[in-house]
Amino acid sequence: MNPHPQILRPRTLNVVVQPGQLLPEHSHQVKLYSERRVVDAWYWGDLPAALPGRLRKAVAYLVPVDDRDENRTHHVVTRFDWFEDMEAFNLVPDTFGTDAEDVYRGRELMDWVKHPAIRQLLSDVFTEPDVFFNYWTATHRPLAEAGSLVRNAVVFGEHLRNRTFLTRDLLDLGIAYAVLRDIGNVWYQTSDDSPNTRRKALSGMLQKLKGPLAHFKSTCPEYAPILRELLLAPARPITDRRAQILLRYASEVPEHDGPLIVDHASW
Repeated sequence: MNPHPQILRPRTLNVVVQPGQLLPEHSHQVKLYSERRVVDAWYWGDLPAALPGRLRKAVAYLVPVDDRDENRTHHVVTRFDWFEDMEAFNLVPDTFGTDAEDVYRGRELMDWVKHPAIRQLLSDVFTEPDVFFNYWTATHRPLAEAGSLVRNAVVFGEHLRNRTFLTRDLLDLGIAYAVLRDIGNVWYQTSDDSPNTRRKALSGMLQKLKGPLAHFKSTCPEYAPILRELLLAPARPITDRRAQILLRYASEVPEHDGPLIVDHASW
C-alpha cells in the first residue's frame, strides 16, 4: 500500500458483518453487506461473538483510503455500533439474486409489512445466515430455475397486497406466508418431489426456524397459530377461516419460473 494514501470522506453504513481472516497486530479482514454494495474492509479491534445461528448487524463507520499506487480504494472501519434489532432483510445486497430485480422486489415486499411482530419475524428469519445468503437463489420446487423461490414469493405477495378489502394485519400475515411457505428449500434442494421429501423439508424448516417462530408465538399470540396452520397446510387440514382465505388467494397465482416483469410504478 502507498505509504501516503489519500484519506477520503468518512461515511456510515448499516451492514451485516462477516469476519474474515485475523491478521497481525490484532486487525481483522471483514466483509460488510448492505443493500447497495458489498465492501471488503479492515478493522482493528475486538469483534463480539455472534449468537448461534445469527448474523452480526451494525452501523459501520468507514474511512475510504484512496491508494493511487494500486489504483484502488481500501476501506478501514473505525468503529462498529452493534444493533441486534436492525432489520436483516433490508441489508441484502442486490447482487445476491440471479437478477437484481428479484432482490429489490423481495426487500420491498417485506418492507411493506407494518405489523411490528410480523416485521420482527421476517427480520429474525433473515438473520439466520443460510436464509440471508441463500434464499435469493433457491428454487421453489425441484428442478425449477434458480431464484424461483423469491420470485414466487414476490408474485404471490404483490397479488395479495392488492386485495385491499382484507385487513392490513391479514395482508401482512399473508406476505409473511408468501415469503416463508417454501423456505425449507433453502436447506433441502433435491430432485425428488415426493410427498415424503416435502414433509422432510417442512419438518426441517420448522426446526431451523424454531427460534424465530417461537419468538413470534410469544409476541403475537393472535396470528402465530394462523401462520402455523398455513405453513403446515400441505400436511394438515386448515380450520381457521382467515388461513383459508389466504390459501384461496395463493391458489389463484400460478407458479412463476421466469424473470419478474420490471414494474416499480405499483410501489
